[in-house]
Amino acid sequence: MTTTMTDEKLRNHSIRPTAIRKTILDLFISSGYALSHADIEKLLDNQCDRVTIYRTLERFEQQGLIHKVPDNSNINKYAVCADTSCTSQEHHDEHLHFTCEQCGNIFCLNIMNMPTLELPSGYLLNRISLEAEGVCKECNEMN
Repeated sequence: MTTTMTDEKLRNHSIRPTAIRKTILDLFISSGYALSHADIEKLLDNQCDRVTIYRTLERFEQQGLIHKVPDNSNINKYAVCADTSCTSQEHHDEHLHFTCEQCGNIFCLNIMNMPTLELPSGYLLNRISLEAEGVCKECNEMN
């Protein structure tokens, strides 16, 4: 993704395209899998402080650019929202999250629709999550 496209993606989500925001967004796009705060910190190799990364992730999520991804270790991971209709008011990221048992990476797979749930009267659904575990394509090809 070129800098111009990164700038446009940030602006479309009402995020000012600073150098570090562009760099962090490029990390998400180039990785292809969910990243944690620690992953980003390591990949940036001290280019910015922890608080800046935290605030950037918080802003990206608030504006509908990224979403939280369930992780078995209770560490927040994030991935770019594939649905361009995600906004600061509403996320549309109900899709399959696939965790590789070998490399530990989590991938968003938008290949199937989430099941529709009919809840009993009085229940209010805030989020639905579908998770799968196995071996990702890259790890499978190395075996």
